[in-house]
Amino acid sequence: MKKKDLYDEIHLEPDDTEDEDEEFVRWQKKSADVMEYIISTRLTYRQREIIMLYYYEGKRQKEIAEELGVTESNVSHIKRRALKRLEYDLNLIRS
Repeated sequence: MKKKDLYDEIHLEPDDTEDEDEEFVRWQKKSADVMEYIISTRLTYRQREIIMLYYYEGKRQKEIAEELGVTESNVSHIKRRALKRLEYDLNLIRS
């Protein structure tokens, strides 16, 4: 995905009419929306599943591996690739 496409889809720009607290809350929600968008559109099903179990449900890699019927090293590898994808896409937005 090109930088422009991702930026057009997400577009983060502050609103000058809001006070600082409202703007912070809005940016916090927008950041969560950005992560949700990237996770749901840019990761594979398995990557999403592992990211959700690890970061949102707080499960350990060993627990995830047992639940999904894969090795712990496979979970680690998939999680690492997913994080690299998220980092890449977030860097596209920031640059």
